[in-house]
Amino acid sequence: FLKYQKFTKDYTHIQSPLTSGWVGVGPEHIRNLRILVPVFEKLLVRTTTPFKFVLIGALKNKGVYDLFQHIPGLTVEFIDNLEWTNPESVPRELQKFDIGVLPHRNDGEWNQSKTSLKNLEYMACGVATLCSSFGEMPYVMKDGVNGMLAATTDEWVEKLTTLLSDAALRARLGRVGQQTVEKEYSYDALIPRVVALINSLAKSTIG
Repeated sequence: FLKYQKFTKDYTHIQSPLTSGWVGVGPEHIRNLRILVPVFEKLLVRTTTPFKFVLIGALKNKGVYDLFQHIPGLTVEFIDNLEWTNPESVPRELQKFDIGVLPHRNDGEWNQSKTSLKNLEYMACGVATLCSSFGEMPYVMKDGVNGMLAATTDEWVEKLTTLLSDAALRARLGRVGQQTVEKEYSYDALIPRVVALINSLAKSTIG
């Protein structure tokens, strides 16, 4: 957690355009990333707040590039790769996000088995996070408290519009999200629970 906390998002400095961003292995998530295409198309018509989309992990994949390069009016930046083995590489890039996004389709065994790692990474950096309301995400995030959840295209557009227009909301969600990770998902929080679980199992086995 400390590696991420070191790169906590500073919302006192408002940049323009604002940055919404995603990180991962892009080619593996084309079907999930496709959720964002109609969202951005509608958002660009609706919002007056300038924003760009940064996609980390495109890996020079034509399918990933094609999803977003042809959306009229969208400014998109592709970062093909990072030094993934460097523990500071990802959080350093995430702190540049104003809004972290995590689209996920509610289908298929692969999607249904995915964890909430991406949103936990965003949250650990204090970045306001918007996720699909699917899988583990609703268990980690409480809508409007430590992040936002969306189930439909219209909900994605509505909530991104709100986040883009409300700097105080972005800062609050980022702060509470980071507190959630520290209290519930950091090593300091989890190790005592694991030790207690192992001890309880040992006692029951001996007994």
